[in-house]
Amino acid sequence: MFVRVKVTPNSPRKSVQIVASLRVGDKVRQKIVRYIGVAQNDEELEELKLLAESIKIQMEAGSQQLLMSPEKLARINLEATAEKYTSWDYQVEPRNLVEEQRIVSGIHNTYGAL
Repeated sequence: MFVRVKVTPNSPRKSVQIVASLRVGDKVRQKIVRYIGVAQNDEELEELKLLAESIKIQMEAGSQQLLMSPEKLARINLEATAEKYTSWDYQVEPRNLVEEQRIVSGIHNTYGAL
């Protein structure tokens, strides 16, 4: 399950839904498990996302008791997904790579000392 935000074209409204992916034959279909609400601005959107995450956590836990409250777990999940890395963190130039050490391990290391 995941939280989906659908944007209404030609309108500032955004719908927040909890959706599950189901495999039907060879295709994956998305089924709306719970409709959370409509946000008119960014503040309402963040509140609805937090509410949706907490409801999703409650639904996934079922009758199992949680160590932390669903609201706190939802905040942790949203903060973790909001932390993104910039693209320069992932750019590697192969020409600039330098071999620092070569390690060869195998049978000749074991029997070479005998």
